[in-house]
Amino acid sequence: MPLHFSPISASTCVTVLGAHDKLGTLALGPYDVIFVTAAAPAIPPPLIDQLIIGGRIVIPVASLWSQELIVATQTPEGIEEEPLGGLHGFKAEESLTRVLSLLQRKP
Repeated sequence: MPLHFSPISASTCVTVLGAHDKLGTLALGPYDVIFVTAAAPAIPPPLIDQLIIGGRIVIPVASLWSQELIVATQTPEGIEEEPLGGLHGFKAEESLTRVLSLLQRKP
């Protein structure tokens, strides 16, 4: 069941969906932003397919030994990834500020 939050500003509304063990909620998409809180070995293609052009996904991508926070943007040509730091170089406050600024951009 979606959780709806009050608008952050007059032009912004946030809906949070708990997908649990699923790869998104296709029926309610496409989405401007997908924020994943569990690490994956790669960005799952079904989640990329649910983004609008210009939409972003924030996801931790992990191997057996390390983890890196990635912000990826869906473009007409495919996906553009921007790494924000990994297990050994991750600065939480700096990365959170960067993620929030990326999410506030209009697609």
